[in-house]
Amino acid sequence: MSLSGPVIKNNERLLFFVSGEAKDIEDGFPRPGVDGMLPRNGLRGGNWQAKLNAKLTDVLRLEFGTLGSKETRDLYVHSYKYNIGHSPKREDSNNSYYARLTHALSKKTFYKVAFNHFYTKSYTGDGDYFKDLSRYGRKILGRMMDDE
Repeated sequence: MSLSGPVIKNNERLLFFVSGEAKDIEDGFPRPGVDGMLPRNGLRGGNWQAKLNAKLTDVLRLEFGTLGSKETRDLYVHSYKYNIGHSPKREDSNNSYYARLTHALSKKTFYKVAFNHFYTKSYTGDGDYFKDLSRYGRKILGRMMDDE
């Protein structure tokens, strides 16, 4: 899905653009020869893009934008077949932000000043416990091994 146009009706000096996509796939990695879907093999998430263009003067333009994605995957691992709840889960997110100023000195000469920031974050963990680290320990007689 995408949407674009002027921020203020009939004013082309300030324009915007946004787009996005969502996905929820039950079997994120289908394989030929596999009878039916694999359990715990889903893919959910989405991606987006947005930008804002401002024509400040006839020779000065300013642009801001972002681009990103976030996905959560259940990873089928055959060795977890009989304990499928603990088959790994993965979460990835990527985000990029930028600002750009363009100054035209003449019809043939211009320069740009830009700032960009990008980061990515990835986490893989147990399918059931995932980010709840306190659940990864082993209990002995009702208490955690490291509790003393």
